Amino acid sequence: MKKMVLRRVLLILPLLFVFAILQGVLISSAQATNLIQNGEFNAGTLPSGFTTVNAGDSTTIADWTVTVGSVDWIGGYWNNPGPPGVEGSIDLDGSTFGGISQTIATVSGQSYTLTFDLAANPEGTPQVKLLQVGAGIEIQDFTDTTNFSRPLVYTPEAFTFVATSSSTTISFISEDASSSDQGLNFGYCGPVIGDVSVTAVPEPAILLFLGLGLVSLAPLRRRFKK
Repeated sequence: MKKMVLRRVLLILPLLFVFAILQGVLISSAQATNLIQNGEFNAGTLPSGFTTVNAGDSTTIADWTVTVGSVDWIGGYWNNPGPPGVEGSIDLDGSTFGGISQTIATVSGQSYTLTFDLAANPEGTPQVKLLQVGAGIEIQDFTDTTNFSRPLVYTPEAFTFVATSSSTTISFISEDASSSDQGLNFGYCGPVIGDVSVTAVPEPAILLFLGLGLVSLAPLRRRFKK
């Protein structure tokens, strides 16, 4: 009798862990949701070429506010990260050095990964484009060097930050004004960004939960083979 009960328990446990796996997958999937709105800069009608957007404008580029100077919203002027006509990009040097931001909902103490594609406007100096990326109180600098030719080459960039409140402001600001390469042909040709994303980093407990669930499937698999 005890052996029969034990066998039933051994059969039920893997099923419980299967349920745990499914639950963990759903949690992980929710955490992988991009918290950034219009991260591809393609909401609305993409410009046929480009549109210069000035500081204080929070409507032209949907979900984004131009915080300083001006930026160029790029449609068909050059190649963007995604398929032609599907995605846009932002040159953070418009008619002057500019920046954009968006505030997202976060959980205090939770880690997040911010990713984006970075390229360089090839049509003028400075040769080294300088970009400051902010996520709440955390700031990181990035650089990109133009080869003065098209198509633009985009480099995937990322950094991880920890939220300190229920909302976090994500910002991209051109730092070309601090560049020493401001000589001949300086025409506000800056760092170019596209495909912006912020996702929560899965908690270690969830990863352990998933691992245990996978291990527990082994006895059940061997039983089915018999």
